[in-house]
Amino acid sequence: MPCYAVKLEAEGRRLVYTGDAMRYEDLIPFAKDADLLLCDGTFTVKQWKPTLPHMSARMAGEFASALQNVRLVVTHIPPCTDAQTLLKEAQQAYRGAVLARPGLRIDI
Repeated sequence: MPCYAVKLEAEGRRLVYTGDAMRYEDLIPFAKDADLLLCDGTFTVKQWKPTLPHMSARMAGEFASALQNVRLVVTHIPPCTDAQTLLKEAQQAYRGAVLARPGLRIDI
């Protein structure tokens, strides 16, 4: 099933939301110059398979690393997964990664 990324721009600032994505490489040109990346990072490295409809948290970190200078918020975290493991894996690829959580506010 197709899934779309969204880019919002206002006052020279850019937010990109990936939605449910299996890979990030094709999204790099779309997300270039984003200030904030909300990125699907549902699975751990061990859980992820190429047929799954979501990225791993590490892939979210790799995506942010390819963009450079972006703030990364890893989203789509299932309640049955250890969130700290996802955070650790995202941060291994992109040090500044944080996890989405209720009430999180980020100024861009």
